[in-house]
Amino acid sequence: MSNTIQQWAQNVLGLQSSMRLDHVVYYFNCFMSDLKELYPSKPTEWYNHHPISLLFADKISSLSGAHFTKSFVQCQALAKGETIDY
Repeated sequence: MSNTIQQWAQNVLGLQSSMRLDHVVYYFNCFMSDLKELYPSKPTEWYNHHPISLLFADKISSLSGAHFTKSFVQCQALAKGETIDY
């Protein structure tokens, strides 16, 4: 474990001004590892709905301009070997 919950809360708040998706994803992964180490017996839903997890997910969505339905359809096309424009 490298950070406390308080430190992660400070980190995720600081990342809200980041424009680098790769950095946000990297730190999200690190956070989830720390969270599971701190609270090893919680159900998956608990980790997924932790306020820090949700703020990371929101930032990732914001940076990627995510549109789930469109992305889902595009991934289905890619899985079939089709070429798409994006």
